[in-house]
Amino acid sequence: MSAEAVAKVAFDLWAQWTSEIRATEIAREKHSKELVSLRARVTELERQRDASASWRLLFMTVRGSAIAVGGSLAVTLGMMVFALAYKLGLQRAFT
Repeated sequence: MSAEAVAKVAFDLWAQWTSEIRATEIAREKHSKELVSLRARVTELERQRDASASWRLLFMTVRGSAIAVGGSLAVTLGMMVFALAYKLGLQRAFT
């Protein structure tokens, strides 16, 4: 094999090696961009989930408070009706 043939084979191998390295770098850059995009999407979804959880917690707190207040009002109103009926002499209706 002549020196020129050896040099050509070496150059071809070097060119193939550098093109494979470049292809790997391009793929890495593409995957890196996709990863950044996916991380941004995950962050946005987590933010939405947290906001949704906050609204749900607020709704559940308000609903629980409304139920408690409604129950208290019902008991208070019942006691007032009973006391009024008792004062008016209607105790036989409750016994």
